[in-house]
Amino acid sequence: MATEITEALRTILKSEGLSDTQRASAQRLITSLERPVRIAVVGTRGSGKTSVANMLVGGNVMPRTDGLTITETVWAAQEKITCEYSTGEIVSFDGVSDDFTLPEQAMRLRFALSDARLRQRSLTEICLSDQPGMARDLLDMIAPRTDILLWCSGAGVARAGLWQHLPDHLKDNSLFVITMADRLHAAGRLTTVLAQARETAGADFMGVYPLVAHRAGIAADAGDTYGILRRSGGQAILDDVARIIRLARQSDMIRAQALLDQISAAQTSVQGAIPDAAENALKNGLARLTAGSDCADRARVLTTCRIAVSDLVATLPADPPEGSGAVRLRAEAEDAAAYMQRFCAESTDSAARNAVALLLQLSRELSGRVYA
Repeated sequence: MATEITEALRTILKSEGLSDTQRASAQRLITSLERPVRIAVVGTRGSGKTSVANMLVGGNVMPRTDGLTITETVWAAQEKITCEYSTGEIVSFDGVSDDFTLPEQAMRLRFALSDARLRQRSLTEICLSDQPGMARDLLDMIAPRTDILLWCSGAGVARAGLWQHLPDHLKDNSLFVITMADRLHAAGRLTTVLAQARETAGADFMGVYPLVAHRAGIAADAGDTYGILRRSGGQAILDDVARIIRLARQSDMIRAQALLDQISAAQTSVQGAIPDAAENALKNGLARLTAGSDCADRARVLTTCRIAVSDLVATLPADPPEGSGAVRLRAEAEDAAAYMQRFCAESTDSAARNAVALLLQLSRELSGRVYA
């Protein structure tokens, strides 16, 4: 389905008469639908970041680069390593070998690997500095290029000030992971640390997750035939990451379909079909829906759809001539408005999807209807 929509967007980009905003929106949606989900795993040195990253892709993929500030791992047909030094110099090496030695003064490494598991998810491992200012600068740099963030902490939540200034859209897709749950349990501290983490980080993260990171990483690489992922806490993390990815894809596809319908309606000549005001009500509703930066916000989606249909009803004559097409048009618009009210009352993800589907269906059906 995503491939069909991206091809439709590419086709529409070849059309004449698109506005700059429509063209830019189509290009952004193509990029978002086709690129791998960008996951950042953040923490101090020794906090279990590499084990968590390997668990996320289901195998031993992430190279161990102890203490390096930034390690990126992405898919590419031709394998190579790109190294950025603290001096600003950037050097590339063809191929990736097991005996690769971390260059001195390296600040950032980018591993381009041909591992197929990286086609869907690219990973960035961030080792935070002990200096808060440098750590905040690093987080500010990666935030615009991150879709999902996992904050790894070995034993506590002492660095709360660092994550509290992350942008809200990233907090909504962030998980706080206590990576050494086994050691804390053995020391009799796990319950206390989890309670503290939920009190301190609960408002800024989707949830707090206890994890035995090294076991989860090994289990993911070995295929988890003994249910270790579930017992180690890894399966709960994988399930919620998969849910975030699914909702983000659905959001992009809703926005893409709304944009396609908006452009199609504008390019279709509807001579004497419905009044301009009625047609514009639907177009404006689709435009508002497309303009939103996050269609996963169901309250905004529901409100946009309800207003679009209410605007449509308001443009139609209250007492149209008996037997005219306007009678049927108003009846269908009023039925749609009633459904929108019901969807808003339900206020669920399913209701939001149904509201968008109804708005798109109404737009398609009315585009060819004779009004008089």
